[in-house]
Amino acid sequence: MPPSGVLGFLPVVMAEAAKSWSGIVLSNDSFEVVIRFVGDAVRTAQELPWRSSVTFKRERGGAIVMTGTFSQWWDLTPWVLGWGPDAEVLSPPELRAETASRLKAAAELY
Repeated sequence: MPPSGVLGFLPVVMAEAAKSWSGIVLSNDSFEVVIRFVGDAVRTAQELPWRSSVTFKRERGGAIVMTGTFSQWWDLTPWVLGWGPDAEVLSPPELRAETASRLKAAAELY
């Protein structure tokens, strides 16, 4: 018999929260996210504590490509923006377009 009450749902909620980047977005959706890191971000990105669904592949020239599955692409937007020019979103197209739009808007301020 499964545990009852609020504590019985805790493992289920924790498993669902682990699918999001921030840990606070619960969703049944699933998106493959692919990001290329260059420069100083290559070392730093690989040192972050990633879940087991994230993989890295080294490219010629020293860049790395991270591939992972997340519950919502928009949950990663602020994180991707923090890498500045050292991260390029390859997919999904929605995250790539949102990142480009925000970076262009920021550049126009300067």
